[in-house]
Amino acid sequence: FRSILMSFNRLLLVVVSSLLLASCGTSPIRISADDIPEWCNDIEETGMFSNITPEIITGEKLLSCGTGSANEISLAREKATIDAKKQILDQLIGRLTKKYSEDRLVKNYRDHLSYSSFGYDIIEQEVFDIEGGYQTFILIETMMDDLKGTQKALLKPRFQKSNERLVNDK
Repeated sequence: FRSILMSFNRLLLVVVSSLLLASCGTSPIRISADDIPEWCNDIEETGMFSNITPEIITGEKLLSCGTGSANEISLAREKATIDAKKQILDQLIGRLTKKYSEDRLVKNYRDHLSYSSFGYDIIEQEVFDIEGGYQTFILIETMMDDLKGTQKALLKPRFQKSNERLVNDK
């Protein structure tokens, strides 16, 4: 009877150990708000990265933190980059609407935007293994000079052909 009890205890120990090890190795983590990288939260809350450079203060650079999730790491990264670039374009539109009157922008100006039309540098990036794939956070910066072509595409020409008058830049 004693040997049966010891065999049962060993079997139980092996089963419990196997279950614990199997569950640790296969269950992906879930991210919570606390897991969002601090550098991404800095951008969302203050509009600035903790490593402030003179170009950010003078407005020569724009920063954005994008996020994306997908089954593949590369696709999650691509989605995060597109999200960040769309936010950069929103910042550009915000600057243009502050600087110029609404009639100075081309009609349906959002249709003229292309997230692939400007360069950027990746400052930070973090990938999480989540249930069903990956979650990527990416911080990019863009020089305002890289957005000049996009800015020109959004603004009407300074001279209108109908009466050749100068458009006010207020």
